[in-house]
Amino acid sequence: MSDTYAYEFPCFNLDYAGYKSKFTYLTKYMDVLPDPQKGKDNAHFDGFIKFDIENEKQLAVIKLGEGEVCGEVFYQPRDDATEEDDGYLMTYVYNWTTEKSQFVMWDAKTLNDESKTVLTVQLNHRIPNAFHGYFIQENDLE
Repeated sequence: MSDTYAYEFPCFNLDYAGYKSKFTYLTKYMDVLPDPQKGKDNAHFDGFIKFDIENEKQLAVIKLGEGEVCGEVFYQPRDDATEEDDGYLMTYVYNWTTEKSQFVMWDAKTLNDESKTVLTVQLNHRIPNAFHGYFIQENDLE
């Protein structure tokens, strides 16, 4: 991994729990604290990476926009997925300058440094930076 980043909250395709897996996704700490106090108060993670465990290689870095921070990133396999990284990465993104949150998703399989989101939903309320959650499908509740 790159020595220039600090990481937290590793996640992976949970269908591979207990088995050898190739990919992990890690939330990336900010490189530098922002100047305004509001930025310092919300300084945590400014993006995430996709990492190839087998080849010990960083495959993608997703860096959020100015004034944006995220919580931990979650992985959800696509329905009928046939490959380990065939799914979505998702997180909440908070913009401290606008004081608004969004729910954001990326395609994990095609993820690269220039990847755009596949879904962005503006939320009516702020989601706290320390929010932790877990996404499950309805049939997992039975």
